[in-house]
Amino acid sequence: MILKRGRGLAATYPTAIDTLPKLLVDLHLSHPARLALRKKRVGYWHQYSWQDCYEHVRDCSLGLRELGLERGDAVCIIGDNDPEWLWSELAVQSAGAMVAGIGAEASTQQIRQHLRALRPKIVIARDQEQIDKLLAIREDLSTVRQVIYWDSKGMGSYDDPWLQFIGVLKEAGRRVADSQPERFETGVAEGRAGDTAIICLTAGTEGKQKGVSITYDALLGAYDNWSARAGVQIGDELFSFGPLDTVVEQSIMIPAALLHGAVINFPEQPGSVFADLVEVRPHFVVFPSVWWEYVHKELFAASLEVTGIKAWCYRQAVAAHPGGAFQILGGLAGAATRGLIRNKLGFGRLKSGFSTGSRLGPVVSAYFERLGVRVRNLYSLTEAGGTVSCQDIGDPEYSSAGKVGNRTKVMIAGDGEIVVQTSGAADGGVVYTGDIGALGPDGKLSVWGRRCEMIEAENGEPCSLGMVESDLRGSPFISDALVFEQAQQGNYSALIALERKTIARWAGKRRIGYANMIDLADREEVLTLVKEHIETVNAAVTNRLTVKDFILLPLGFDRDELTATGKLIRTVVMDRRLNKAGDGAKPSRQRLSFVGEDGNRGVD
Repeated sequence: MILKRGRGLAATYPTAIDTLPKLLVDLHLSHPARLALRKKRVGYWHQYSWQDCYEHVRDCSLGLRELGLERGDAVCIIGDNDPEWLWSELAVQSAGAMVAGIGAEASTQQIRQHLRALRPKIVIARDQEQIDKLLAIREDLSTVRQVIYWDSKGMGSYDDPWLQFIGVLKEAGRRVADSQPERFETGVAEGRAGDTAIICLTAGTEGKQKGVSITYDALLGAYDNWSARAGVQIGDELFSFGPLDTVVEQSIMIPAALLHGAVINFPEQPGSVFADLVEVRPHFVVFPSVWWEYVHKELFAASLEVTGIKAWCYRQAVAAHPGGAFQILGGLAGAATRGLIRNKLGFGRLKSGFSTGSRLGPVVSAYFERLGVRVRNLYSLTEAGGTVSCQDIGDPEYSSAGKVGNRTKVMIAGDGEIVVQTSGAADGGVVYTGDIGALGPDGKLSVWGRRCEMIEAENGEPCSLGMVESDLRGSPFISDALVFEQAQQGNYSALIALERKTIARWAGKRRIGYANMIDLADREEVLTLVKEHIETVNAAVTNRLTVKDFILLPLGFDRDELTATGKLIRTVVMDRRLNKAGDGAKPSRQRLSFVGEDGNRGVD
């Protein structure tokens, strides 16, 4: 259900109000007191109405215009999920400018690279950490006239006219609003559906990221593709966890609040996500597939710490067919335990969870479904403005990416590439995705993997290395995996990163002594454990490919080998890891002897 608008709009996709700032102004007029969002600060949840949001956006926007921001300019926001990011973004858009986001975890070098490409007039950053990075590369930022920050902690000693606290900016904007009350909404009214709203960076799983301009039309169309399947209602609670610089968060969270009256909840900090999630108890969550895999491993690791009746109850909760000799008792215990686990995760009233990014393996999907948490796949594309397809609530196929949205058309090229056509998208509305897949007669899209991941399997059929990798990650003992061909000989091996917490608890329960993770990875019991899981995956992917060997990485992959959403950057890993192991190396299931400079085990 879409909120009834203050200007008599029909409860359908809005055509009269066609930009995000226009939606904000309309909410300010029609539902000023309605709760819009929450932010946890120092253990307390602060609440903001649409009237509050309007005033923050108006004052910030007019303040930016006083600094010289003009229609068509670019502004870069650097930080993590926070109301100030949302207000700043809408403020920039209200002035007719476009927003480009960069995550708080970006390095100084990454910020330099992105800002030199974007050439923003103004940068809005979170705190001292980002300010220090910007000051270090100031000489390379010739287009940046002003840097605004919203968290003043640690900034008291900084005396530089290039820097300005956002409170000072808003105060200047408030004075303009008092003297020229029509100026803000007049500027908002000039916006059009075809204007660029945001510039989003692609994931960069194949190397270098690129910026994509996304119009309001594309953004709201992608949201319509998702909301038609999700069934968001007025007052539903959302949890903003995914990076705000990604198209998934941009095309779901912000439109859901502005169009459907959903409430956005921002966690206190990345480290408090689990605790904050429990307090919010959201109705919908949209998380990267790596997060669902992580929770699966965390729950399994926790189960290794319990014994007796608690361990038995957990087994009943996650068993495909619980009960056994005590079928009725097992069923009751399993149901009660599933409820406790859902509440512990903050999923007590969850309607649906959504998985984005790389494919979520069937083992993990089935695990959550047995807990009573339906994780639905959605296929999102930066160049298309967001969601392309999304699973219906009753779709039983774990591997499906769901039905294509009403605002999008999908075609399959002769070589299997997925081609997306949507209004307002980059490249004239037609996007050649680089993903390989199939479109069923029922309208469901299957995404097999990136073109660079596709190989010809033993039966001559195309096969995705990425799908095999997601099946390998289905083990609670494996945090990540990368499958590669050995010396172009048709033999496939895998780089396996151990999940430290799970493997350590598993070893402790079996009283396996070890000095450190490198030592533990050399234990025969661990090698056998990994080998057995690989054999299980091989059996499940019969007639596709067989992983014959593996290289164990007890210390895991490095941060710069992953994208912001936790996906492996294949080209970087292949270059760094396999070069260390030696060209044409032949790994062994039984003994791993090579030790790199980072301590990871390689091969003879």
